[in-house]
Amino acid sequence: MSLGQTGLFVSLLLLSGCVKRVPTADSTIVFVARRVHTMDPSRPLAQAVAWKRGALVSVGSEKEVLEAAGPDAIIERFPDSVIVPGLV
Repeated sequence: MSLGQTGLFVSLLLLSGCVKRVPTADSTIVFVARRVHTMDPSRPLAQAVAWKRGALVSVGSEKEVLEAAGPDAIIERFPDSVIVPGLV
């Protein structure tokens, strides 16, 4: 896991406290925001990110991420928020 992915994971972990449905160890959690800063120079911005078992599943448009996450994913929407990688 790169430093950018680690920071993004920490940010999402903090947001997971806002999740309405309690995730299980096998749950995929999708965060949809106005903007996601990825820290990836080839694709610096996205709309959504999905995590499962502490690993990044998908980053991209809302449609791309929801397709990759599958039908049982827990989806949390933050329409007025920006997700940025945190520092560990």
